[in-house]
Amino acid sequence: MTYCYHNSMRYLLEQLNHLAHKQPETIGFQMGLDAEKYITYAQCYHQVQSIAGTLSKQYRARSCIILALENSLDFITTFLGCIYADMIPIPAQPLNMHIRHLATAIAKLEWIAQDSAAVLLCGDQTTLNVLSNLSEDLQQEVLALNNEQTSINSLSILNI
Repeated sequence: MTYCYHNSMRYLLEQLNHLAHKQPETIGFQMGLDAEKYITYAQCYHQVQSIAGTLSKQYRARSCIILALENSLDFITTFLGCIYADMIPIPAQPLNMHIRHLATAIAKLEWIAQDSAAVLLCGDQTTLNVLSNLSEDLQQEVLALNNEQTSINSLSILNI
């Protein structure tokens, strides 16, 4: 199963590379109906390479990377950048202050981090703000929900 997944992802990156060189100005991805939220194949490929380069310099191959990003162009380029760098991307729900049970959502994110032995959390600014602005009461509640000693605070955090 892993072999098929790995080959499929490599094929996807090969196609992106091909399209970036053959049709660089063609829109590769567009979010919703908003004509302003798009990325060309060339832009996408260059961002994927940049992300992959950053990851490859700091982490060993096959490291798990948590992606706490909204469905966006950033998610696409970060996911593909992880694959390009031979990392394992793990999508997770991004955090925001409007989540009904924020402590539970954070505990789930910590469980994912511990279970996967993730080395990095990639999050949008909102997610990072939520994690950095936790009140002490909420931090204690999160620790109470998490049975293990590992917490999100032990992960490196990359802002996208």
